[in-house]
Amino acid sequence: MKINTSKWKEFVIGDLFTVTRGVRQKAADRLSGEIPYYSASEFNNGMTDSISNPSFIEKDAIICTTFGNAFYVEGEFTASDEITILKHPKMNKYSGLFIATIIKKNKHKYSFAIKAFSTRIKKDVISLPVDDNDEPHWFKMEMVTKDFKVKSIDRLKLMKNLESVDKIHLPIETWKNFLIEDLFDKKDAKFIANRKFSKANDVSEIKNKEFSLPLTNAKHGDNGIMYYGRPNEWDSVEMTLDVVANGAIAVGDVYVQVQPTATLGDSFLMKLKVEYKNYETENILLFLATVIEKSIKHKFSYDHKSTWNRVRKEYILLPITEDEQINWGYMNDFIDNFRCSTKKHLNNLSELMV
Repeated sequence: MKINTSKWKEFVIGDLFTVTRGVRQKAADRLSGEIPYYSASEFNNGMTDSISNPSFIEKDAIICTTFGNAFYVEGEFTASDEITILKHPKMNKYSGLFIATIIKKNKHKYSFAIKAFSTRIKKDVISLPVDDNDEPHWFKMEMVTKDFKVKSIDRLKLMKNLESVDKIHLPIETWKNFLIEDLFDKKDAKFIANRKFSKANDVSEIKNKEFSLPLTNAKHGDNGIMYYGRPNEWDSVEMTLDVVANGAIAVGDVYVQVQPTATLGDSFLMKLKVEYKNYETENILLFLATVIEKSIKHKFSYDHKSTWNRVRKEYILLPITEDEQINWGYMNDFIDNFRCSTKKHLNNLSELMV
């Protein structure tokens, strides 16, 4: 949905909203109940628990996490000190959803090292549509959100009514466990120039002619690529899986790196063993990356990092042939089928796009 923002006006969050901060309750002190407890989570709109003994109760507000996420919460809730609460008497569910989306545009400013605490959130600037008095146009925000909701429902209905393509059944109960270190070797893919590495001089956050080699790091999103290096200064490797070993959110992420890639740290690259060289295709790597991430993501955290020495000892379930060998063809065909199905859905959805 395209919206004309040329006549929008900037507002400082602390000037527009009543801003308060949540109160931390240790997990051991919380009693199970029905009041949603919000903390700094990217999932489930930030809700991490349901309790019966809240330190305080708020309702109908925007919450901002210390990692820059923002959500609208309808009804009563409580929150930890990693949540900033924004309230305005004219804000309702729909305008709140609209503004929460706008606030998330500032997410790139924050990280584990620079958290979005209330003092910083207050100073953030957001652009909003305005009325004839240059005040936030609450009704317009509400109507835009309602319109988007209607279109989204229409898209979902269309998807459900799409003519189905032939799908490959996944009888997971017939799959077999394989040890990751029996399938993959870790590749160093490190800095090899004959001098001491300098982050200030030897990498760039922007890809250009000089710095063109992707470098992995503790990055959530952007396919795990955080920096770029000079190709001749790194021992790069292609057709690998990138496993993020560190980061509050990124830890346990798994990405496919088809192109030559190296690693800056806080992640590692692993490549199928030589005996599986013939199966080293993008389709199969995509399948393996998905299976591995589903198997390990929930097991690791910032305090329990997904290092190679830990990940190598993990098992993953893979489809097998009748003689109990890895069914590489099955994996390839499944991804091919998924690609075709997705393309068909997108083509059909295009008729509803604005």
